Amino acid sequence: MSKKIINEIISRSFRCEEGAGALNCVSSLELERIASSCGTTRRELSILALENNIVPIRYLKNIGTLGIKGQIMLLRSKVAVIGAGGLGSRVAEILARSGVGEIALADPDVYEESNLNRQAFSAEDKLGIPKLSVVKECLGKINKDVEVHTYECFATESNLEKIINGAGVVIDALDNIEDRLTLEEACASANVPLVHGAIAGSYLQISTVYPEKPGLRHIYGITSESGNIRGIEEETGNPAVTPVIASAIQANESIRILTGKRPLFKNKLLFIDLEEMVIDIIDFS
Repeated sequence: MSKKIINEIISRSFRCEEGAGALNCVSSLELERIASSCGTTRRELSILALENNIVPIRYLKNIGTLGIKGQIMLLRSKVAVIGAGGLGSRVAEILARSGVGEIALADPDVYEESNLNRQAFSAEDKLGIPKLSVVKECLGKINKDVEVHTYECFATESNLEKIINGAGVVIDALDNIEDRLTLEEACASANVPLVHGAIAGSYLQISTVYPEKPGLRHIYGITSESGNIRGIEEETGNPAVTPVIASAIQANESIRILTGKRPLFKNKLLFIDLEEMVIDIIDFS
């Protein structure tokens, strides 16, 4: 970026006493105006501002935890979210609000009435509309720094390589074991960590799978020939609370990985029973 653009950002910045102490800040609106005039993206300008210790206001509340370096790392990162239902839609929203620069979403479904109790962005006037068209539009309104790629298809062995290409983390937000195992194999081939999440009624589980480490087959104790098996959610359903908590933990784990922090659930399984508020962490080692 030219010195002229840097000076333009500096000239529109101001001192802010909120958040992580006194910081030089700039509004997203001002960055949008500069981007329009210089033919670049707002994400590039957000990164440039941060590199010059000027914080876009939308990230001000992140800096005390992530730091400027961590925010830059998020803006330069890509996450692939496989499934845009109760887990995937909310993970995508958290990542977009956090400032992950690229989000790839894969899901073949349209909104149905049974989705309304728990899926972010679902609404009665969206029934019958492809989930990804709605999610992409909403994420674009939440954060214009984020580039959203959508794949309105089932994630399969033949297309996962393309979907997860370049991702620093992949989110498992699927609803059956067979597809999860296929995704795990694709992540192993791409050498990218997989943040697994599953919910059923008041139960949820999270695990972070790295190539060559115990993963989903270790958890489920089955092979890829076991068929398209669903879990006990067929009986328990999925109320609104469970996916909110599970997706937040998945998003937090992803952000930790992207910003170079130690993943909390690598080689481990977190299990939470919200009915009895029991929390267990199983260490595979």
